Amino acid sequence: MKRLKGFNHKFEPCAVTVGKFDALHKGHVSIFNALTEIAQSNGLSSVVISFSPTPYEFFNGTREKSVLTEKERGYILKQLNINIDIWAEIPFDSQTAEMSAEDFVCLLKEGINCKHIIAGTDFRFGKERQGNVKFIQNFGITEISNEKLYNEKISGKDIRKAILEANFGILSNSLGYNYPLIGKVHRGKALGRKLGFPTANVAPPQNKLLPPDGVYLTNAVVDGERRPSVTNVGKSDVANEHERLVEVHILTDTGDIYDKEIIVEFIDRIRGPIKFETLGDLRTRVNEDIEAARAYFMEK
Repeated sequence: MKRLKGFNHKFEPCAVTVGKFDALHKGHVSIFNALTEIAQSNGLSSVVISFSPTPYEFFNGTREKSVLTEKERGYILKQLNINIDIWAEIPFDSQTAEMSAEDFVCLLKEGINCKHIIAGTDFRFGKERQGNVKFIQNFGITEISNEKLYNEKISGKDIRKAILEANFGILSNSLGYNYPLIGKVHRGKALGRKLGFPTANVAPPQNKLLPPDGVYLTNAVVDGERRPSVTNVGKSDVANEHERLVEVHILTDTGDIYDKEIIVEFIDRIRGPIKFETLGDLRTRVNEDIEAARAYFMEK
């Protein structure tokens, strides 16, 4: 997948979808599947257009934490076998915000060489969201019905809420996959190893949206192999740390993985954070967490 910034590129005739696509939930997957299928059957390239900052961020003067980083998004698309040709990220600024629906349609036609648009039924664009599918009838148009969960439309807002509340029932069912974190393993103080449960200390991207502090059932993907693991998110249970850490205890031997990039896939929450009075109390509870995780993975 080629990544482009802005419109200053030559585009081949293409099928296009436009949106935020921050979470890659089931609704987005339906749109992307339709996009690639229509592009292939009509000899077009497939193009996704997103905005940075997002319209929400622009109008509210704030930056949201990322549900998926660019690297994580690429990983999920690969896992789902979705082969998009071009992902074009367009700056959303005051000029973009003032663009009329008609001008945006003209940009799609003349600037991007768009021949077919794939959109959700609630697709809106242009200043004050004036544009809808009626504005794009001169293109080929494919409308995709909204994906629903428990009779409610799946939305990025609800996915963010599920992450922050560690509601993995809602989260996994909305996404269709386990929520990932990609980061590099760095050297810590090795206190976990001294206590009998070595951990891989993963540095999360600064803008990554993490679930709340606690201990989680996870998979750790190391060198392409998915391994069962237990992950602590938050201030270290072992050391007196002030920053939030992601500490992954992998239940099978991996050898030396320092400086390797691994993928942590969150499955469910085992417990919330606990302040331990002694290292003995910590060791006892972590062993209980590990046994709970082993029992879970044995049943799978």
